[in-house]
Amino acid sequence: IIPKRIKELSFDINEKLVKPNTVFRSEIALQFGYNIEQNFIDINIRVFYHYENSIDELTSIIVQNVYEIPNLNQFFNAEKHVILPPSILVNLVGMSISHTRAILGTKLAGTALNDCNLAIAPADEVAKHFFPYAFNENEIKKVDSTKKNPKSKVIKH
Repeated sequence: IIPKRIKELSFDINEKLVKPNTVFRSEIALQFGYNIEQNFIDINIRVFYHYENSIDELTSIIVQNVYEIPNLNQFFNAEKHVILPPSILVNLVGMSISHTRAILGTKLAGTALNDCNLAIAPADEVAKHFFPYAFNENEIKKVDSTKKNPKSKVIKH
């Protein structure tokens, strides 16, 4: 896995909504894309903070994380979808969230949300949430049977 681009795509903060000594929620959204010709995986992470029962966002950020995975085409399944092995997905998700946490922390410095860092979440649980099919043994077998490179292995957990 070779990181190719880590880039903030958007950031917004509404300090007027921040109330001292109140609890808010942080949420993560993930967008996944790929380019087989360039062996690129693109993971956009969106983090936003809001109060419970409110749609008003205190802050939000989107960070693009592009990685190169050599021979990405080996992970195509029969339906021509990329199904990465769980170990690769966990690493990609973990790195992407870490990059997002770092950029968000920098952007929040000196604001009303200065001390409100993104909580640590286990990368394996986040990966399973966003990519449940990749942790399904039947899908892993489909990828294994359609690989073009016989020397590559799909890691099974």
